[in-house]
Amino acid sequence: MAFSAGLNLTDLNDYIAPSQTCIKPVEIPKAKKGGQAITVDGGGDYYEVGLDGTQTKLESASISLNDCLACSGCITSAESLLITAQSHRELAQRLAANAEAHAAGRPQDAALVVVSVAPQAYAALATRHGLTVTQTARRVTAALKALGVELVFDTGFARDLSLLRIAREFVARRTRNAGPLPLLASACPGWVCYAEKTHDYALPYVSTTRSPQQVTGALVKTYLTPRPPSEVYHVCVMPCYDKKLEASREDFRLPGTEVREVDCVIATHELELFLADHGRADLRQAPEVPLDQPLSKLDPELGLARAAGTSSGGYLEYIMAHAARELFHIPLDAAAVERGEGGIQIRTVRNADFREVTLILPDGTVGLRFAAAYGFRNIQTLVRKLKLGRCSYDFVEVMACPSGCINGGGQPKPADMSAGPKAWIEACETSYRSLPIQAPVDNTALLAVAEEWLGNPDVTAPGADRYLATQYHALPKEPTAATVVGW
Repeated sequence: MAFSAGLNLTDLNDYIAPSQTCIKPVEIPKAKKGGQAITVDGGGDYYEVGLDGTQTKLESASISLNDCLACSGCITSAESLLITAQSHRELAQRLAANAEAHAAGRPQDAALVVVSVAPQAYAALATRHGLTVTQTARRVTAALKALGVELVFDTGFARDLSLLRIAREFVARRTRNAGPLPLLASACPGWVCYAEKTHDYALPYVSTTRSPQQVTGALVKTYLTPRPPSEVYHVCVMPCYDKKLEASREDFRLPGTEVREVDCVIATHELELFLADHGRADLRQAPEVPLDQPLSKLDPELGLARAAGTSSGGYLEYIMAHAARELFHIPLDAAAVERGEGGIQIRTVRNADFREVTLILPDGTVGLRFAAAYGFRNIQTLVRKLKLGRCSYDFVEVMACPSGCINGGGQPKPADMSAGPKAWIEACETSYRSLPIQAPVDNTALLAVAEEWLGNPDVTAPGADRYLATQYHALPKEPTAATVVGW
């Protein structure tokens, strides 16, 4: 058999759109000897013409999510062009199958469909429709439930668990030499894939804490729903196409099973398409229902909450505040870090997507030096310094997309681009920051759930690792990558 040339993907723009040359070899059987020819019809489909004149339609080459994960050929995985599964159509098919099962009197054959939505997705939809984020969440919940979804969660509780664990992981590395520093954030799968494929020396620095998506997946499949995990179909709505790859990792199957913790990931834009396909595109005219918030400390009437910090999850701010208290006994909270108070100095370096945040101790010395590096260009600078041993930071919040998660490649774009993309991103960020701040340490349900679910309130205990921790895999270099990948 032979292999095709690289499949061309163009117009890469710093992780925002697929723009890479994919060099994953696509297997093509050797043609039989004879006089076959290839023809193209008016619709652009390719046909093989046999000697007897018969035509056989040729299948399009496809590359699966697992192909992407096993390939080191490109920096980002250009998922929006390569995906053969995990789309809003798959969700529609699952709901249709459930409806058929109920109509046929076989309710036991219908899966329990659960949708978990990231706050960045709600913020973008709120900005588009001129609603508050909580109004948007209630209306999306109503629409999804009307179409057959049984439970709709937000990922806020899982985010709090992730923040709690990564903060304790940082202190352990700093005080007990439990790993090298700087600790690098692990919530962005685009960054993790990049490190695995091109900079494996950075992997020991990457936090072992799971992202909120995957903590949510474990919660839904093993704790929050009454059905066996194999009977639960869990969908996550995320601002980023890379989240599809994350859900497909072999590490995120339930231990000892083939059951994925997250069955399908759809981007915010795909949720819009799904709602439009079912006549529910205009959220301004949609009804509202109460939110499903079984683990929130907040009154359901108050709606959603955010962590202090940017729309990328508030990792820098929360870890800084936690470390200030644990290491230096400075009573600092994440909101004060966000505001630059309590000995915190914030400085923009080179561009708006690279910030340094420093804790100055009462004696004037530097206690902690953190950074936030967003976008591929800044990540390149970071890993170069890391390789040369010149990275002076204790922690870095790393995100592949410029402006962070609010500007993920799966987010909707404004109908009117006259104001420019920057104004749109700022408007979405403003929507996100309009949410009330919820500090994980104030969530009284957090440790109680950890003890009941994980058997230990210490989220860094070994027993908690099966649902809160992950691992990384350096990928062998593809031999053709150097000559094919476009930079």
